[in-house]
Amino acid sequence: MEFLDSTTINVCFLGAIGCGKSSLTMSITDGLFDEDLDATVEDIYRREIAYEGNNYDVQILDTVECDDYSESRRAQFSRTDIFVLVFSITDKSSFDTAVYMHDRLKNLVGIDSNIPILLIGCKNDLDHERQVSLDNGKSTCAEIGCIEYIECSSKSSYNIDFI
Repeated sequence: MEFLDSTTINVCFLGAIGCGKSSLTMSITDGLFDEDLDATVEDIYRREIAYEGNNYDVQILDTVECDDYSESRRAQFSRTDIFVLVFSITDKSSFDTAVYMHDRLKNLVGIDSNIPILLIGCKNDLDHERQVSLDNGKSTCAEIGCIEYIECSSKSSYNIDFI
């Protein structure tokens, strides 16, 4: 992967409000889950990781739901090494939003098709409220060309280290 040639990896989380982006970000960067997290502010979080003998500074842009593809947003996107489309498995409309955002990235923003895009289904601990099946997540991932579909739970830490 080309972005591994740098010591900094820029990751951008995109998804609907309330889908779990900020909780996922906090779980990845700080190992924390806050039931009362106020996820209305866009911010950049950092975490250092070691991979294949190299150290990387991973910078995660936790976005607020946006349909704003202004020049400043395009500039942010142009510096992104990995896009992560996040949705809640308990909210079909957040899944639809993630798919829509994928289309916007590819068609309107003109993102290079070589930039990896992950599809992440959050809130796996709420399986009893599931509105998006595992098979639907996997098949949509393949259809839209994401490199991987992963389900996780920030609350139970399920698959957080895998991401």
